[in-house]
Amino acid sequence: MKIPWETLKDMTTVNTKYKGEKIMYYIYCYTNKINNHKYVGQTNNYERRIREHHSCAFNEKASSYNDLIHKKIREYGEDNFEISIIETLFTEDIEEVNQREIYWIDKLQSHCSTGLGYNVSIGGERKGFSSILSQDELKTLKEEIKQGVPYYELENKYNISAAFISSINNGVYFKDDQEKYPLFKYYKDDKDYDELIDLLLNSTYSYTKIAEMLNIGVSTIKKINAGTMRHGLYPTYPIRKKSANEQRADKIKELLLTTSLSNKQIGEMVGASEETVRRVKVGQVFKDDKLSYPLSNL
Repeated sequence: MKIPWETLKDMTTVNTKYKGEKIMYYIYCYTNKINNHKYVGQTNNYERRIREHHSCAFNEKASSYNDLIHKKIREYGEDNFEISIIETLFTEDIEEVNQREIYWIDKLQSHCSTGLGYNVSIGGERKGFSSILSQDELKTLKEEIKQGVPYYELENKYNISAAFISSINNGVYFKDDQEKYPLFKYYKDDKDYDELIDLLLNSTYSYTKIAEMLNIGVSTIKKINAGTMRHGLYPTYPIRKKSANEQRADKIKELLLTTSLSNKQIGEMVGASEETVRRVKVGQVFKDDKLSYPLSNL
């Protein structure tokens, strides 16, 4: 049974209907539209699982970045894969779900040993929540979440997905009524980004340096700068119109034209090498056709 993306909203209704009774599980399949090779998996949240596959395929820090299916998604491109649900189960018995996954991997010959698929196991390896983490591991994991340890580090340490860690953080799984949720507020309020905006506008620090200073991911900074994340923090986008190197070059030009400082002194002021200043001065890099070179005769 193939269910297109546009009908996913209907699944949400079904999930709500069965809330508190039995859990809905899906056996899903990725099919390479170029060579018909397949990958079979199982999940109790279809939309989230597809998002996880996308993230793991393109996030080098993900613990399953080098899984065969994710390598193939990168190799062929996501658009060349059809994703479908091949079976839906209403059950609380994870072993029943495991057996159906094993059945479909065998039926569709999606194990990599057949040369026709991307599954590297025969399936049926999912554990019930109670057996994923020991009580000691769960206690340690919660403490690390409270300390703000990044999800990707916890993924690698405990071999569980970021989505599962997020569910623990927010009290969806292993909820303790004595705890306050979320255990750690990884997200920020809009006002918390004022310093980031100031650095993007008024500094020549690289994204990497800003990330280190503010303990924010480089990818997050790039998205905020472009306006694809937290849109509305600044009136126009991108916030930083020029790269850090371009801004630094502009500052070098300004100092060359308005001061009698040496190349070495200018370099020390803007965080560039003496050679970089020299190359900007003679127009080897970041040349501006409106200016006459060399910018200084000193």
